[in-house]
Amino acid sequence: MEYTLSHPFWPVKLPGGTAYGISQQWSAYPALRGWGCGTAAALMVLGYLHLYHTGGQSAPVDALVPAPSQTDCRTLLDTAGRKYFPVLPRHGINGISLAFLLNRYFRRFHMPYTARWRSVNVLPALTRMLQEDIPVIFSVGPDFPLLWQKHPLDLYAHPGDEKSVQKVRAHYMVVTGYKGGWLRLSSWGREYYLPAAAWNEHHKYHSGYLVDGIVQIRHRKEH
Repeated sequence: MEYTLSHPFWPVKLPGGTAYGISQQWSAYPALRGWGCGTAAALMVLGYLHLYHTGGQSAPVDALVPAPSQTDCRTLLDTAGRKYFPVLPRHGINGISLAFLLNRYFRRFHMPYTARWRSVNVLPALTRMLQEDIPVIFSVGPDFPLLWQKHPLDLYAHPGDEKSVQKVRAHYMVVTGYKGGWLRLSSWGREYYLPAAAWNEHHKYHSGYLVDGIVQIRHRKEH
């Protein structure tokens, strides 16, 4: 079965083409460029919700248009990192803190959602969010508690590819679809694919519940 968002996901206009989402590396701030993947992921989710699901409510990221420019996104990213989702240099934002900051944002701007960090039964929660047309903040954590070890995960350009195009660890991405055991992801303004089985194995043997998981967002009426 295929799970996917109902609307186009951040087709950002670039001088030479189109990006898939935004990249923290577009920021004017060194801390965001280096450790702002959580900020970028939160902004992408909020931007999507404001664009398609808030019924005209006003909030700092509601200036998003269906096909924003890279300059639009840089401004939004720097605002989000400065005011709502600040990062700690060399550490970024952990999942529990990211959920807390999202909840504070939801309350401040009267958005009917609630967020929590989830690291068990991740795939069922993830598919439910996609069915409800909510993008998913998804973490590939570092090795934990053995932080000095390095077991990254491979990302692919297409489902079923044998050769990877990128490796990640200690990194937030946004899930926009799930089909045939492959997660479709947005990171650094690009589209990637990750086999869910590889993430499950990484979660079980190399990382852990504090750093590997998703930020589950649900409509507040469900609680």
